[in-house]
Amino acid sequence: MNLNSIAEADLVFTLEDTANGFGVDLDFLDSESAERTASCSTTDISYFIDPQTGEGVSSRQVEITARMSTLAALNITVV
Repeated sequence: MNLNSIAEADLVFTLEDTANGFGVDLDFLDSESAERTASCSTTDISYFIDPQTGEGVSSRQVEITARMSTLAALNITVV
């Protein structure tokens, strides 16, 4: 098994395993209203510290991480 295969196997567990890992299902909707579901990892941060002032800031930042191979298999184009 080469390094790329090991990394892909790790990403499958880390990003897409909804039972034991951190995966959640995310629904993608394209312009023709076709729905595709991909498992990915998400974060949702609503409060952080401004590094310049040291003050707390209430805001919202959501991040979604998905494997490129999963998106390609679902015909989801990444721009």
